[in-house]
Amino acid sequence: MRRFALLGVVAGVLSATAWAQQRSTEQPPPLPLKPIAMPADREADSYAIYSQLLPHGLIEWADAERTVWLVEDTTTTSVRSDEPCDPAPGEGGGGISMSPNRAIQVPPERELEWRALLADFDAHCHERLALSADRLQPGLPVHLMDEAAMARYRSTRMGVTQEQASQLNAHEFDGAAGMHSFSEVYFTPDHRLALVHTGMWCGGLCGMWAWVVLEHVDGKWKPLPWVHSFTIS
Repeated sequence: MRRFALLGVVAGVLSATAWAQQRSTEQPPPLPLKPIAMPADREADSYAIYSQLLPHGLIEWADAERTVWLVEDTTTTSVRSDEPCDPAPGEGGGGISMSPNRAIQVPPERELEWRALLADFDAHCHERLALSADRLQPGLPVHLMDEAAMARYRSTRMGVTQEQASQLNAHEFDGAAGMHSFSEVYFTPDHRLALVHTGMWCGGLCGMWAWVVLEHVDGKWKPLPWVHSFTIS
């Protein structure tokens, strides 16, 4: 019995050692790419789409009472910088709703346009663009949120200690209703179709993230009912 017990201890030590070695060789997630300026040929249509999406009910809490919009100061990415833009099912950390290839169903007659739109996504999916509050015009002031501001806002919506609360400006986010984010806007070559990922976070179990496909018709961007998968908490 003592021999079996000793063997069990040795096996346990070896297993723990192997696990620790495996953990030590795992690479940490790569840092997101540094933000770059929005390309000039994307500015007008991209900011028109962002400004339209915020107040017009296409995203969660768009119609909530507010006096200011909180928007992340850079675009978000739906895949990590070391992952393919279209990960195979079960791979990648984003889940199905983060992949436009599987979250969106396109009518057969629009398939060629959709492929052109995905080609732009595949070419730019890892980019992060710096946003300008002056170019966002949803009808109310826009407060762009850097990493520190986002952390402070999350603290106001999650449990904080008394010491942490004393360091927060209790009125910094007065008039806000949720914190919003956008991906880069992806386009077909003629800018007829556009694709963008939107997000809204309002607390621990309060948020929604979804793709939006839009078509430029008669000078306006019209949402198309192609999205069938989204994330909600």
